[in-house]
Amino acid sequence: MFPKKAACIFLSCKGLHHPKIGKMDSFLVLYDSEEKELGRTKFVRNDLTPSYETQFVLPIESESKSYTLKLYNMRIIKEKVNNCDLNIHTYIGETSFSMEDLLDEKSNENHRLQLKLIGEEENKDLGWVNVVGIIMKDPTEFLCLKMTGLNLENTETFGKSNPFCVIWRQFKGDEEWYPIAKTEIVYSDLNPEYRTLFIPTYKFCQDDENAPIKIQCFSRNKIKNPYLIGECETSYYKLNSTTRSIVELIDPKKKDKKKYRNSGILEIINVKITNLPTLPQIIENGLKLNVIAAIDFSKVNGSYKGKIFGHSLHDKKEDKNQYRNAIKHSLDKFVPFLGDDPIYAYGYGGKWDSKFTFFGLSNGSLDDPKFSGTDGIMEAYENILDTKPVNPQGKNKLEPLLAHLIDSKVRPTKNQSVFHVIIVYTKNDLNDKKAIRRLLIETSKLPYCVIFVPLGERIIVRYINNQRHVFYKFDDIEELCGWDLHHFHLVDGIKLMQDKKCALREMTDLVAFNEYKDNELGARYVFESVPPKICDYFYRFLN
Repeated sequence: MFPKKAACIFLSCKGLHHPKIGKMDSFLVLYDSEEKELGRTKFVRNDLTPSYETQFVLPIESESKSYTLKLYNMRIIKEKVNNCDLNIHTYIGETSFSMEDLLDEKSNENHRLQLKLIGEEENKDLGWVNVVGIIMKDPTEFLCLKMTGLNLENTETFGKSNPFCVIWRQFKGDEEWYPIAKTEIVYSDLNPEYRTLFIPTYKFCQDDENAPIKIQCFSRNKIKNPYLIGECETSYYKLNSTTRSIVELIDPKKKDKKKYRNSGILEIINVKITNLPTLPQIIENGLKLNVIAAIDFSKVNGSYKGKIFGHSLHDKKEDKNQYRNAIKHSLDKFVPFLGDDPIYAYGYGGKWDSKFTFFGLSNGSLDDPKFSGTDGIMEAYENILDTKPVNPQGKNKLEPLLAHLIDSKVRPTKNQSVFHVIIVYTKNDLNDKKAIRRLLIETSKLPYCVIFVPLGERIIVRYINNQRHVFYKFDDIEELCGWDLHHFHLVDGIKLMQDKKCALREMTDLVAFNEYKDNELGARYVFESVPPKICDYFYRFLN
């Protein structure tokens, strides 16, 4: 997935200022010289000096190529909002740079640029963007480490803390700290044991074993921002010099108090550098992708006879059918990687001459409803809308189909080089979250992932008795995927946990496809959500 010569770009801002905005919920959007969007950072809430956890990998073969960074202030709550539509957010300013300026060894030894933001009025002081570039020498080289918390401070009045850790790095010639990795959240546990982290060395310690590393431990709070339990500073040299490092977590606000000792202990073990294959290398070694589409036909989409029907065929000319757009464009991205292998397509939430509430898209049969490409899937989908053989059911229940796919397709290939990608298209939240979560936890050792593609508005505002009420339409899907609309700048990666059992890896993701005006951009994000799940599975279970 990486170019032969590439650099990893770290971003932060300093001294942000806008006359009409106080503290900002800011994010950056990266464009190439042709004004094509290359990606966005996650937003950082309520901060005028944000460091963004999203890094970009850019080719350096054509160093003269220029890039543009545009800064926006996030607006989260708005009636009928599309959070990914940049027009609803507040544009602050922009700046440009080239790889030649960033990586020039003579004039820019530290590969760092401080760029002034320029807004609609050029004379206004809007702040600065810091860009740091690290040339990636070996993208297959990873630092592995495992962390355990001991006797962490309890930040909750009722219950126990929900701790997670964020690892930051400081670069030579730069005072800013940049986030490079984080653990999952462990709920209600003052002695959490985190999964092994795999951190690319170009982010952690490439060419500088003494680079300052800061580890902060937070407690997730559903109402307020995450609460800082404590922090410590170290380096790769210190961590690698012993098989077991024990460091104290110190709260900066309490460290000067006489009776204060620490806010807990962090134990860091199994620190080593190892080479792990990239996704292209895994595929070259014989990995096969098995892509499965699951389309929601439940009554949440409306009825065939109703004026409002999510699968309505009469919108074909105007291309308003959100299912058609999402299915066609997102599955097209996977076709080049499948070779001669088919795509499987199922419907769920309805009955087709069967006792089951799921069916194959071709003729209702569950016997391998496979298609050689997306054209066949779209033809079968539109045939269902024409002939209306499906009887929609009342609730949006995915677990029966998911259990069938795991038993019939995933389990038989457990010991083979096959990874299954299940993509779920739906217009409403799930009605069987607990059953799905239990199934995911029990099968987290199996080679598959589930990508949810919710269609429709994620945030809805209703006025009841003149009072404003905000509803999150895909609450349960967001919870299964580790999203938190208020705090996801720090806490995506919530561990799937139920009945004191937890998933062994990250196996779900969410892409709000129709919130992107450009179908190609939404499809790209669906595709790009899959490689990290594949690599994570192979690193944990096949190495």
